[in-house]
Amino acid sequence: KEGKCIAWEESLVDPKITARFYERWANGEEKLNSTYAADVARKLPFLPRGVDGSQPFIQRILRQIAQKNIEAICADTYRETKETLSVKSKEVATSRAACLQLE
Repeated sequence: KEGKCIAWEESLVDPKITARFYERWANGEEKLNSTYAADVARKLPFLPRGVDGSQPFIQRILRQIAQKNIEAICADTYRETKETLSVKSKEVATSRAACLQLE
């Protein structure tokens, strides 16, 4: 309706973008160990805008990308988890100190 913001329930896909994504890998234009592949792998399960992840040929490519870039994915996950734990442990220490002062 006019004047009302409605959130999308699904991401939009574009057959042309999906086909181009597939062609880049199928034709060897893009390599599984490229910077772009690592970027795609790091963002999984989210796909580049417009790519239809429900297509079996796209799913095969994504599995190959993930397998080839598993070390990068794991390193990023480890770093992010370590940073989150560091922040949380500081919050716990601060909360504990505040509780001890109340006693």
